[in-house]
Amino acid sequence: MLSLEQVKQSLESAGQSHILQFWPELCEAERDRFLQELSQLDLKGLKDHCEGAARAAASPPASLDQHIEPVPPESIGSVRKSDKDSLAEWENEGLLQISENRVGVLLLAGGQGTRLGVQYPKGMYNVGLPSGKTLYQIQTERIHKIQELADRKYGSKCTVPWYIMTSEFTLAPTEKFFKENNYFGLEPSNIVMFEQRMIPAVTFDGKVILQGKGQLAMAPDGNGGLYQALVDNKVLEDMKKRGVEYLHVYCVDNILVKMADPVFIGFCVVEKAYPGEPVGVVCRVRGVSQVVEYSEIQPETAELRGPGGELVYSAGNICNHFFTRAFLQDVAEKFIDQLEQHVAFKKVPFVDLCGNQVKPTEPNGIKMEKFVFDVFPFSRNFVVFEVVREDEFSPLKNADGAAADNPTTARNSLLAQHCRWVTAARATLLDEHGNTVPLTASASAGDSHPALCEISPLVSYFGEGLEQLLKGRTLPTPLILDQQRAKELQAQCLELRKQEETGQLVQPVVFVLLVLVSVLLYFAVSLMDPGFILSDDSDLQFTLGVTEEQQDMIPPTTKSLRQRRCGHCLLQKYTFMTGFSYAPTWQLWLRTNGVLLAVAVLVALLSLIVLLLLGSHLYLVSLNTTTWEFMSRHRISYLKHCGADENPFDRGTFHNLWGFFCVWGTVVWEQVYFREGSDQV
Repeated sequence: MLSLEQVKQSLESAGQSHILQFWPELCEAERDRFLQELSQLDLKGLKDHCEGAARAAASPPASLDQHIEPVPPESIGSVRKSDKDSLAEWENEGLLQISENRVGVLLLAGGQGTRLGVQYPKGMYNVGLPSGKTLYQIQTERIHKIQELADRKYGSKCTVPWYIMTSEFTLAPTEKFFKENNYFGLEPSNIVMFEQRMIPAVTFDGKVILQGKGQLAMAPDGNGGLYQALVDNKVLEDMKKRGVEYLHVYCVDNILVKMADPVFIGFCVVEKAYPGEPVGVVCRVRGVSQVVEYSEIQPETAELRGPGGELVYSAGNICNHFFTRAFLQDVAEKFIDQLEQHVAFKKVPFVDLCGNQVKPTEPNGIKMEKFVFDVFPFSRNFVVFEVVREDEFSPLKNADGAAADNPTTARNSLLAQHCRWVTAARATLLDEHGNTVPLTASASAGDSHPALCEISPLVSYFGEGLEQLLKGRTLPTPLILDQQRAKELQAQCLELRKQEETGQLVQPVVFVLLVLVSVLLYFAVSLMDPGFILSDDSDLQFTLGVTEEQQDMIPPTTKSLRQRRCGHCLLQKYTFMTGFSYAPTWQLWLRTNGVLLAVAVLVALLSLIVLLLLGSHLYLVSLNTTTWEFMSRHRISYLKHCGADENPFDRGTFHNLWGFFCVWGTVVWEQVYFREGSDQV
């Protein structure tokens, strides 16, 4: 640490001696802390920094409109316009490089969530998904999944190291957040956090702003500070040691980002939604490919359209870049001092000459920033890869209430994407009323709420593998398809496949066929002639051709009720009670009617059993439950979380009976597992 005299001399030579104007008012601890902060400052370059900021603020940037042109078509690839074979070839190559440990991802996470209304890093923000996951967790799980996909395809055991560039404000809370969550299952040694430089904010006349009597107003040097931070923290050396040759660089606030995208490992742009959208434009300036900030292009240039009505400058930069390590090494060694400084006018809190704290209502200071894309002009090979916006870009920049890029639009974008994945897997989603959920690709905050359908990145990276789990299924929402639920669905699929392979499905098929044949025979018998009762015994001879000798063989009867006779043996057919014969004693009566009495008792017992079964099943119907659910609820996975007396299917006795006897509608049992308030894994 420098001495006070050394700091004073450096500040005087830089024209910034006002920084120590409140030194006498500071206590010993405040002086030590302030002196340490000043010692870490680049005092030699402070003068150039302040004078450069003042010059930049006084001189508006020259218009680039006369010097820009679109990127030539031969330098542009596209997901939408490429054939399936090419996309598959690129994906296989990307997975191969990942499987060989040659790919890393680098997260630009220096910003706080101030515009979101929170004071912690953006990556810790929860946009309100059903699972409650933060941006950091979603991105971690995508790294898990892409490693798994590469390992499965090439039989490897690969690692995608994750480099996270933080700022002074976000490093400590980010480290604490990951540690408290056990790094979301990643190996801690494969998550490398490092800090970018902080630079002082200055006034319009080139004076460093004091945020407090013993504190400078500091700000990160922009995401373009990455290149200096790679050198300061020896990150390039770590990449070389790990064998990382390719790096996917992205911003934390894109909820749809594909970590280490194997199709084109990250270097992506999307077509602008509208001419004035606040994203940089990929174009050529004086023949050199680069990104120009939206604020540096005149509105009339941004509005230019081609013959087909498309925007001329439609390639919007979404801060999703692919670099080789060799190129980053060149930047660090040759070009780092040539990076352009960009002026940002900010409202910076400060202390006035009397030491009073002031919060300005208008911009009062200058923060100099570098952008990560400022290195593009130094590249020898520059290509653009357009992706589908609704699949890969939905930034989180503003609090709810803003017109766009807020938590609602980010959440809706992810949920709508997952709904499309489920539909593409040939499954059907139902809303709470049992209606089919319509698809939507829009992320506008004013649009109708998409179905609550969230698929964990641990289950699917980009919609792959869902068809074998979901094909032909009808699924209620809200639906959270996490690993536990996916295992259950997979087990069901495996069981059906096993039954099919072992012939176990033959039995239920034969049973169904027998039932159908029985029903057909029942209707056939019902349509046959049932016969008739003879009016008297004289018709018997006429109808059956009975001879007089046979007529004498028929025992006479004194009963007034005429009985039917068998057409073959001529014996009378008895009704139940008339079948009992009279006898003078009980012994003789039992001997004569014993068989019929035994049959009667058996019929009575069976009738009682049938009545009991009828009563019990009517009771179960009135509760809208099954015998299995009633007797074995403690062993049923989708009812374990319910209380002992809780029946999630019960809609009231009347509605239950009406639904069973009159509606015959199907009930999707999965809604119990995902109903609101249930415990989800």
